[in-house]
Amino acid sequence: MIITSKNETNILKSEIWSQIQAVDDLIQNQTIHYEGQSFQYKDMCSKWLDSCHQNDILELGDMLQEFEAGKTKIGYPVGLNPNSFKVMPTGHFLGGIELTPDKSDLESAKSVLLYYFVKSKTASDVEK
Repeated sequence: MIITSKNETNILKSEIWSQIQAVDDLIQNQTIHYEGQSFQYKDMCSKWLDSCHQNDILELGDMLQEFEAGKTKIGYPVGLNPNSFKVMPTGHFLGGIELTPDKSDLESAKSVLLYYFVKSKTASDVEK
């Protein structure tokens, strides 16, 4: 899923990012009913080591206040989350980007790519 802001402005703002996180929460917690059963994403996701894929790029939200205040940078095409020390492939997940003059950090982005993988091993999985 590709998400952009309403006016295709910079999404690297706390107020916009919180709305992106709300979309993820909606997808993760939406309940669907099928043939008398209820399912959420966690029931239908394609799992790796018993876990659903998480959109780790959403952790950018933890650092956006400092980014907006000019106290931290977000690397490009790869950044490091200073809180979790996770590597973030920003070049893969963010689009419509503008870079600093030295081209090593982000100034803005217009879109974010989120993935939601679902099981498709059986005919029943595909029908859901």
